[in-house]
Amino acid sequence: MVDRPISKRRSLPQYHYGSCFRLLLLDQIRKHHLHSVNMMRATVIITPKAGILDPQGIAIQNAISQLGMSCVKNARMGKYIQLEFEGENETATRSKLEEICRDLLSNPVIEEYQIIWEGKTP
Repeated sequence: MVDRPISKRRSLPQYHYGSCFRLLLLDQIRKHHLHSVNMMRATVIITPKAGILDPQGIAIQNAISQLGMSCVKNARMGKYIQLEFEGENETATRSKLEEICRDLLSNPVIEEYQIIWEGKTP
């Protein structure tokens, strides 16, 4: 039996099933936390508009094609941002995030964004 030092700050037990099991466990705890208090989670996906040239997407498509998967005909590179909110005023939070996405997180001339809500009722 191996003696291990006891960590005072450890919030979750250590499992030997690998990091995938720990990630699943943490995701379940977060989902339970979202529903137990006034929490909302928003995922913002920002991508280049359809008519805009995407050099990163072209590079990804070419690399995938060189790896033997020539069936990929289009690739778009974007941004994925996950935010968590706490509060009572759901309508104000949603409208404020729309404003932040439009003015700060994306460039409305060349990018479009999509917000996926989780938590409170949409």
